[in-house]
Amino acid sequence: MLLSKANLAVSAVASSNVYDGPLNGVLIDADGATVASNGRVVMAVGPAREIHFPDVGPTTKPPAGGLVVRPEFIDEADGIIPKDKRVSLQHVAMTQARDQGKVELTTIDKSGRERRVADRPRRERYPDWRSVIKTAGGALKVALARGDLLALLKAIERAAPDDGTSPLFLDVGPGGVILRTSSKTTGQRVIGVAQAIRTDGWLGKDAWEESIDDRPASSKIAPKKKGLDNDK
Repeated sequence: MLLSKANLAVSAVASSNVYDGPLNGVLIDADGATVASNGRVVMAVGPAREIHFPDVGPTTKPPAGGLVVRPEFIDEADGIIPKDKRVSLQHVAMTQARDQGKVELTTIDKSGRERRVADRPRRERYPDWRSVIKTAGGALKVALARGDLLALLKAIERAAPDDGTSPLFLDVGPGGVILRTSSKTTGQRVIGVAQAIRTDGWLGKDAWEESIDDRPASSKIAPKKKGLDNDK
């Protein structure tokens, strides 16, 4: 099984608190999707497309329930991907490790040099992230320019730095999104607007997204006092 750089990117939103159980980890699902959460946000990237990848030895895949690995291990695997523009080499293969109790990820460069990293997976079962996605959406849909939204968020953060308890309020309408917060340092109100943009149709669900809706709920990542957390 292959994981792309996009699959590895989810580690950025995983919890950094070692006491958060599986949320202090990245789920590699049985179908090749990857998921991470810090209890308040969830990010999932679908399975990598089938491409030609050089032979790096016997490959494997996660068990039916997937497996959870440390975010640092995912970052380590991302760090050994070669600096090469060829899409095929911007992947890691899940290979059979010498130690059967470990997960091994392998890269290869254009010269054929292989690099491998291995680590033991976490024992905890990952919460039901699918239920979070299925219940988070709404009837109102709006498309935004991603680069403009990122620039606006960075500017808002400069004006009103987040101390960890600084909510951002969103008013979503057909014309765009109003972002509202306040600076705890100066007491000033900060308002931003990301206007809606026109697109050639709506981004429909692919087969992987449809499968999220088809899966029954289990142990859910449920909203609690401080945000999302895994059920105990």
